[in-house]
Amino acid sequence: MRGVLRLSADLAASATFARWGRRKVLPVLLVLLALLSGWYQWRRENPPLPSTIEGYALVGPRGPACLRIVIGLDVSGSMDQYAHPRDEALKSLLRWAKEGYSLRDADRVAVVDFALGASVRLPPQPVKSDVPALAAPAVDTGDTRVEQLLDRVAGFPDDGCETALLLLSDGIVTDLPPTHVEGNAMLAAHGIRSVHLLVPGVDVSVPDEWTRAFPIAPPITFDGADSGATSLVIGSVVAALTGQRFVPLNTPTP
Repeated sequence: MRGVLRLSADLAASATFARWGRRKVLPVLLVLLALLSGWYQWRRENPPLPSTIEGYALVGPRGPACLRIVIGLDVSGSMDQYAHPRDEALKSLLRWAKEGYSLRDADRVAVVDFALGASVRLPPQPVKSDVPALAAPAVDTGDTRVEQLLDRVAGFPDDGCETALLLLSDGIVTDLPPTHVEGNAMLAAHGIRSVHLLVPGVDVSVPDEWTRAFPIAPPITFDGADSGATSLVIGSVVAALTGQRFVPLNTPTP
């Protein structure tokens, strides 16, 4: 009889504990469900940002002038560690440029490698055309000079577009003009409307000589070891050149 009473008491205690557990667990589950629902709604309204230029669009009006984007690639030894992500970013740029939500049909892109000398890797091409695969350049172990790069740009046929020079470089250049007056004159003499220095790393020390020669082109730093980050910084500069917004494709437009 005592065994039966003990069993009944144990069952009663278990039932009491189960009711207590339900009272405690159910509110917790409801809170977790509410949090999960809120997170899901927030994630729908705030999707993660795209990691490459191909997830973005140029939005908004721009002026009538066409744009010739010249990418100047520093192929000196100090930039060798960034060569692969840089070239992958170029591929992304060329794919993106063909899309209808990026540049215009009349816009052009060119690529010039430079260090001690300069060579044209891609002459100016309409951005919507089928661009051939770009071969990787050999590393140039000599000094880095900008004059021959500018000469190559000046030698391009006149297509009526405004020329913007985007340099992927650490800014360590041996033939910089001593003052901004001479720097501006050098750009004008070579038909270049603007220059932009894209520096692959916050730890890269750009010499003061660069800023004295081209104060209009302060260093823009980014993670040069990441091809996506490299493509995004190029895209943001292109947007500044066109006067448009550089926004993710999944962003609602007003």
